[in-house]
Amino acid sequence: MSTATPTETAVDFRDVLPPPSAVRDLNKRPDPNEHESNQPVPSVGLLDKIRESDLASSLLAIFDQAMISGTNFLTAVLIGRCCGAESLGIYSLVAAALAMTIGLQDQLITAPFVLYQNRFRPNRLKQYTGSVFAHQTVLTGIIFAIFAGICQQISHSGGLPSTISWILLLSAPSILYRAFVRNLALARCDVISVVALDALVCVCQLGVVGSLAWTGHLALPVVYVTMGFTCTTAALVWLQKHRADFKFSRRAIKADAVRNWRFGRWALATHLAGTSTPYIMPWILFSIHGEAATGTLAACSVIVGVANIMLAGMGDFLAPRAAAAFAQGGKNQLTAILMKMLILISIGIGTVCAVAFGVGEQVIQILYDGRFPEAGQLVGLLTLSVLANALGALAGNGLWAIDRPRANFIADITTLIIAIVCAALLVQPYAAFGAASATLLASAGGAVVRFVIFRNQLAKR
Repeated sequence: MSTATPTETAVDFRDVLPPPSAVRDLNKRPDPNEHESNQPVPSVGLLDKIRESDLASSLLAIFDQAMISGTNFLTAVLIGRCCGAESLGIYSLVAAALAMTIGLQDQLITAPFVLYQNRFRPNRLKQYTGSVFAHQTVLTGIIFAIFAGICQQISHSGGLPSTISWILLLSAPSILYRAFVRNLALARCDVISVVALDALVCVCQLGVVGSLAWTGHLALPVVYVTMGFTCTTAALVWLQKHRADFKFSRRAIKADAVRNWRFGRWALATHLAGTSTPYIMPWILFSIHGEAATGTLAACSVIVGVANIMLAGMGDFLAPRAAAAFAQGGKNQLTAILMKMLILISIGIGTVCAVAFGVGEQVIQILYDGRFPEAGQLVGLLTLSVLANALGALAGNGLWAIDRPRANFIADITTLIIAIVCAALLVQPYAAFGAASATLLASAGGAVVRFVIFRNQLAKR
């Protein structure tokens, strides 16, 4: 195992489990947290089999992501139809701000937990889980204070109705805590609990929003009140069920904050660099060719969104599975789980790519009544870029599992540079087709770089 440099993540191994290859000391006093070999083996039920099945867990994760995306899509449609374009615009802007905030929270709080939870003994793991909850509380307080300042400025400037601003402010902590407990459950590969919690939130949200839309009383503040209430309920239900998993120690909270920051800073940098390309490409296209070309690129989102749902669902499952595999079985077990996911990604997203190239143009023409004749040519390229991102995510999660997040940052910066260079060369002469081509080249180039880095880092372990 290579020695971490001062700029890489350093882990205090005094509190963590021994490596999987370690030989058990027969003179050691028995650990009360370990199961004795003569204890009866509990029967394995259907839910346990689903939890242990990589295929079943992957499909559940994809279903869960589809459920969330479908709920957000239907909510946006109802707001647009009942409240008008202005309310829909506000809802979209708020959704983007919340997504960015949750992404920041994920990288700083739950991403380190995914990696380090597998290295602690049971009692220390409870302390670590309590530390992460404390860190989440502090971060939520900071975000709340920032949002309060923004809401006050917006209210004074008249840029957003005061009622919406303050209701959103009060709902934001609930939304953040719901995302936090969801990611803790995913970190434990407990996809069933995640699906149950998300189903609770989605059903309640669609039930209230749909009923108000049906009666003609839907308003944007009510949407945020509903989201806050359902997220609070889901978070409290999960925390109550798992309250025994939290143990608080002031000393551990401080030590774990330092450990998590060493990993989280690179995870956050990777997240910021990695999510830049999808946002900058439409703006580059808009600045050169205007709204029509940008609309053509956006028209492909229906089919590409299916591939993105699969990618997000597999990503939710893959990160904790990869970290657990390396902690329990070293690089051989990590390689095995990545190969399984490679097959699933190739079949799942590969099928979407085949459909996009086969009938993508016809689907776009039907959905948009022939308004975007050029969109059909772009769907295949954009779905291929999602496939390239998914393959790169395999290597990226592998780098996280072996505690090398800094290497991921290098790959993401490379992807961003390729995207900017290709956009400069292709968008001006080829408009939306050039933007789609630049996206594909950047995704493919980033995936290749990530795989090369992962292979070299894994060889050093």
